[in-house]
Amino acid sequence: MVTATVFTVSPPTIAGDTDICNYETATLTASAGYTGYIWNTGETTNVITTNTAGNYTVTATDTNGCTSQASVAVTVNAAPTVNIGGSATFCTGGSTTLSATGGLAQYTWLPGGETTPSVTAATAGSYSVTVTNTAGCTASAAVTVSENANLSPVILVNNLCGSTELDAGSGFGSYLWSPGGETSQVITVTTAGVYSVTVSNGATCTGETTLNAVIETPVVVNAGIDTLICGYTYTLQSDGTTGFWTYTGGGTASFTNAGNPITDVTVNACDVYVFTWNEDNGICQSADDVMVGFIDEPQLTGACPPEQEDVCGNSTGINPGSVLGALCTNSNCPEGSVEWNDVLAAFGIDCTPIAGTCHWEWDFIDGPAGTETVSFLPDAFTPDVTVTVTPFGHYRFRWVCDVAGNCPQTCGSVFADKIFNFTEPLTAADNAICDPTPGTFTVSVNIVGGEGPYTVNGAPVAGNVYTETLPSASVYNYQIDDNSVCPPIVIANAGPVCDCPPLPVTVSGITEICPGETTTLNATPGFVSYEWTPGGNLTPDIAVFFAGTYTVNVTDSAGCTGTASATVTENPIPVTDAGPDDIICGLTYTLAAVPAAGGSWSSAAGVVFVNPGNAATAVTVPNFGTYTFTWSVTDPISGCFNTDDVEITFTNSPLVNAGPDDSVCGLTYTLDASPNTGGTWSSAAAGVVFANPGNGITDVTVPGIGTYTFTWTVTGATPDCSGTDNVSILFEEQLTATLVSADCNGPVYSVVIDLSGGNDTNYSVSGVPGSYDAVTGLFTSAPLASGIPYSISITDGSSCAPVVIDGVTDCNCVTYAGTMPLTPYTFCGNGQVTVANNGDEFLDDNDAFTYLLHNGSGTTLGTVYAQNSNGTFTIGAPLEAGVTYYISAVAGNADGAGGIDLTDVCLSVAAGTPVMFDLAITLDPIEPANICAGDSYDLSILEQAGLPGTFTWYNNNPALGATPVNAQIAPVTDATYWVVYEQGGCTDTTTALIEVGAVVFDYVQPDTSILAGQSVVLNASATSGLGGAITISWDGLSGSNPTVSPNQTTTYTVTATDEWGCTATESVTITIIQQNSIIIPNAFSPNGDGFNDIFRVTGYNVAEVEMYIYDRWGNAMYSFTSTDLLQGWDGSKNGVNAELGVYVYYAVATFTDGTQEFVKGNVTLVR
Repeated sequence: MVTATVFTVSPPTIAGDTDICNYETATLTASAGYTGYIWNTGETTNVITTNTAGNYTVTATDTNGCTSQASVAVTVNAAPTVNIGGSATFCTGGSTTLSATGGLAQYTWLPGGETTPSVTAATAGSYSVTVTNTAGCTASAAVTVSENANLSPVILVNNLCGSTELDAGSGFGSYLWSPGGETSQVITVTTAGVYSVTVSNGATCTGETTLNAVIETPVVVNAGIDTLICGYTYTLQSDGTTGFWTYTGGGTASFTNAGNPITDVTVNACDVYVFTWNEDNGICQSADDVMVGFIDEPQLTGACPPEQEDVCGNSTGINPGSVLGALCTNSNCPEGSVEWNDVLAAFGIDCTPIAGTCHWEWDFIDGPAGTETVSFLPDAFTPDVTVTVTPFGHYRFRWVCDVAGNCPQTCGSVFADKIFNFTEPLTAADNAICDPTPGTFTVSVNIVGGEGPYTVNGAPVAGNVYTETLPSASVYNYQIDDNSVCPPIVIANAGPVCDCPPLPVTVSGITEICPGETTTLNATPGFVSYEWTPGGNLTPDIAVFFAGTYTVNVTDSAGCTGTASATVTENPIPVTDAGPDDIICGLTYTLAAVPAAGGSWSSAAGVVFVNPGNAATAVTVPNFGTYTFTWSVTDPISGCFNTDDVEITFTNSPLVNAGPDDSVCGLTYTLDASPNTGGTWSSAAAGVVFANPGNGITDVTVPGIGTYTFTWTVTGATPDCSGTDNVSILFEEQLTATLVSADCNGPVYSVVIDLSGGNDTNYSVSGVPGSYDAVTGLFTSAPLASGIPYSISITDGSSCAPVVIDGVTDCNCVTYAGTMPLTPYTFCGNGQVTVANNGDEFLDDNDAFTYLLHNGSGTTLGTVYAQNSNGTFTIGAPLEAGVTYYISAVAGNADGAGGIDLTDVCLSVAAGTPVMFDLAITLDPIEPANICAGDSYDLSILEQAGLPGTFTWYNNNPALGATPVNAQIAPVTDATYWVVYEQGGCTDTTTALIEVGAVVFDYVQPDTSILAGQSVVLNASATSGLGGAITISWDGLSGSNPTVSPNQTTTYTVTATDEWGCTATESVTITIIQQNSIIIPNAFSPNGDGFNDIFRVTGYNVAEVEMYIYDRWGNAMYSFTSTDLLQGWDGSKNGVNAELGVYVYYAVATFTDGTQEFVKGNVTLVR
């Protein structure tokens, strides 16, 4: 026995003030004594606070786990708005009237305690009023009144819908309004703008005040789109902000929160409801309607299994009513009822089938679509038809009519499927054959059609073939039945006479063949029938292509049978190998094949075999090239034949030319061979170095003079086909000749030259007579006359160039100009310099002495620019700046014009003192440069272009001892840098100001939370430290102040950029608050393509999902309860893919705030 305990739970109560003012907070307290609490706000304590109007529900759980709920509605009343009108000043000796905003329930003034809307103030001081509205909410205002020669009126504002009342206050003698010119205390305006009033209490006591009037206008709201739904709950969505919902309809409606523009509503009747959103901002009111039609969703009465109708044959009559199974649903508002039609009519929907669109459709259940053929008689557009199918099997038929697109498709009744099972009628074929043992025969009955298992004369049959052995010539009679609706059939017949002697049958023919050959086997002729195995041939003779045993069964005219066999053997072909393909240098090659005997060689015309019947024979070809040789072998026993080929390439050695023999002066020579590729240089001599030994054209260097032989080897098709050639090169030494002396001997002089190197046995001297001493290696010329030049050429008979020595000696010259100081002089701009020799000159009696300014270095004069005797010269234009000039002391014969004869053979020139000047330069001013904070900068960018000198940068004045700095800088604040330019002896200095700027945001839109579907404007502003315009850009958005409506929480990045490219970046996060909702697709396709493969529940704020899925016959396909929203149905059951079609689901979603939503519907499985 099981004892069940039923617990009861007492409902909780909610205590607290539920009628508050908007400046107050309500404290709601659920009664104590429960173990858990959860409010519809998500809070889990028994006490919560709020200042927002709406319904508040608490679910309390006791110690037994039982739950109960309680709800209260919190009303938040607006505090009154109060102002004090009238003049805040009054004339001396007078008074003023102060008036509070009218229309309120209670007034209290201080000082004085008056309880009227207006009081008279005759004393200067502070006056205040406290007001209370009908909801008990209070507000206060105060004004300071002064006694003055001028009046201070205050305008009271009473905002109405479409107009505003302006009240200048009572107690003044006169009023004048502008614009308009009205002279009353109170005026009504309908246009927003600035209004002023001038009041007076006599000619000398006046006052004026101004006010900007605002006109309130009704808000245009949209309650949503008229909708027809299947079910009794709908989410209303108005774009209003403050107001409430009302409704009209045939039943009752319950709002989750009537004060929220987005709320769920549940009705209790199948009807059309009109819901009105009443927008009220406290001043103006507006409204909009939305019409919602509710049609009851049919409820399954239980499982809805399919029904089956069996048909014998492939044809039957059907009509729209006969293809439907039992009704599986009930509904308070069924399809086609008066209520159903009234709701559809309100939306102008006609669900009558569209004429001409009704037709038959079908499903072939036992196989893939397209493998069946279905025909309707008279046609598929007639309701009552005869349907014929191929093949037999299970079919589902539907009478389908098109209806208007707005006709509800998911609210109709559900009927069980009716399956038509077309069964093939029974047929059977019998075959009686005599057994090998005379006296009996075996009858076989092959059964086709119907539905197994089969029975023969009431006995079950395994499979579809029934066999029985009976006496010779006996009669058999069988009744065959099955489990289908088709009737049984009868097979009756007489068996054969089976008393037969052995038949004389034999098989003849050739029974040994080679691969690829055929033979013919012949059975004894004269029998009525023949049947060979394998093959099934029905002739006395058969062609045989393969080895094996072949058997023939024969039957004579009496029905007696006999058999005979023959075995055919396939002999192997001989193994033949002509040898590997090869390459040979020459026109003769020795072949080598296997087997060694029994074959013969063959090839192209012109080929000569020494012995074509020998596997190892020499062959000679007429020309170079590739030839194919065939070795053919016949087996002497079996006669089987086989061949194999070998390819031999006959090649010749390449032609090689290493070049002509040659000689060269020096130790390096350029070799040039042909062909110049595909070869390698070599030499037997040690120390020889080839620059590129694999190139026919290459340099070669030898270790010493002499004759060397070099070999150029080019490899042919085979190593023995290589070609070579040699070249001999004689490397000769260049002779050396050095002038030893050209000394005078009186009026003549002799030249002595030291000779070495080269071919010393074959020296030859020309140009002057003389003699060569082979022991000392000196050549001494015959005496030469003083001042006569000489040119001596020496050769050694080799390929080296001759050596030439030129000169002249004057045996009468004693002139010497001395030496000059060699320290250079450099000037910036024009300058004057005086230099003198070192006082070491020597002159003869005829010599003159002077100084020359020239451009020749050393003792060479080059071009002479100036001459004087004191060594003082001006260095500057027209001389060329940046060029080195020289000042030299010069001695020689006078030229008769006050100068020196520069052609004097005894002319003496001292190596000059170097002098140079550069043009003075003034640097251009450098404009300030701007960089962004944190960036680096290259100062060399600021260096003046086109100057050849050098620039040096300093971070302080170099005149004060600053040291140079790197041109790559990264200052953090504005900084000044000095640059010094140097060119020769000239310098100049200037400064560069580097301004460092940063972009700083003045304002960035703060992080904001909005409801899904709302929008927000992103704002930002910034300032540049360098001044100038700022560009504001938002990543991925257009405009500086874009409006965004994200569908999920999104972070936006804003960048401010100034004219100089400096940037600053900030980010704004817009948090999307999603309302509780669930999303369920109406179809999915589990085909493994990664899209829509799983049927699952998604949504917003969903914490847990419980789901059940059934097929249309009520069979459970899948169920689960999980907090993992990625879980769902993959379209299979027990690992087997479910049929394509429509399935029913039930789901319960639990949201994060503890509330639940139940949904049900259909989902279509496609692939």
